[in-house]
Amino acid sequence: MSAWRHLQKSKDQLAIFLSYLLACLAWSLWQFELNFLVGWKGTHWLHVPFYTTPIICGIITTTYMLPLFIWGKRIPTYKYWAIFFVLWGSSWGSYSLAYLAFAHLYSKIHFGDTGFMVGSALFLLVFLESFIFWAARAFVGRSPSFHILSLAFMFIMCVPLSLMTIDLFPAFGGGHNFIDAVKMGYPVFWVCLQLGLLSYAIHRRMV
Repeated sequence: MSAWRHLQKSKDQLAIFLSYLLACLAWSLWQFELNFLVGWKGTHWLHVPFYTTPIICGIITTTYMLPLFIWGKRIPTYKYWAIFFVLWGSSWGSYSLAYLAFAHLYSKIHFGDTGFMVGSALFLLVFLESFIFWAARAFVGRSPSFHILSLAFMFIMCVPLSLMTIDLFPAFGGGHNFIDAVKMGYPVFWVCLQLGLLSYAIHRRMV
C-alpha cells in the first residue's frame, strides 16, 4: 500500500497530528521555563538545570511510542512500561550529556582539541541513543537493524533543521546562530517531531 493511501486513514492522520502536537508541547515547556523561570538574557541558561527536562523527555518517548499505542493491541502492558522507562531514562541521560558538552563548548573562546573530543563524543552518543531506540522497538516486534542508521540520521538532521528554523524565526534578540537555535528550543521540537514521524514510517513499513 502506498504512503498516500495510508495517510488517508484516520489512525494514520491521528498519529501524525499527535506527533506534531506533542512536539509543540515539548517546545512550549522549554520556552516557558527559559522565559519565566531561568531568564532569557545572556548565557546564564547554559549553566543552570532545566526542571522540565524529565517531562520533555517523557513527551519525546511518548511520541516515539505513539504507533504502539495506536496499533499495538497485542503488546503486554509490562512491555509498554519497560520500553517507556528505558527510552525515558536514555533520553534524559543523553540530553544531560549533550547539554553539558554544549555548555562546555560555548564556555570556551576557541574549540581546539577539546572541541574535537567533545564533538566526537556527541557523535558516538547519537549512535548509542539510536541503538537504544532501535532495540526498544525490536523488543516488541521485527525491526531491521538498518533502522539504527535511520535514527542516527534523524538525530543529526536536527542540527540543519534547527539552523533553517532560526533563519526563518530568529531568536527574540535577533540571533541566527546555532546557540540561538538551541536557546529557542528548536532541537527539542525537531527531535520530538522527527521521532514521531520516523516511528510511524517504520511501523507502516515506509522505511
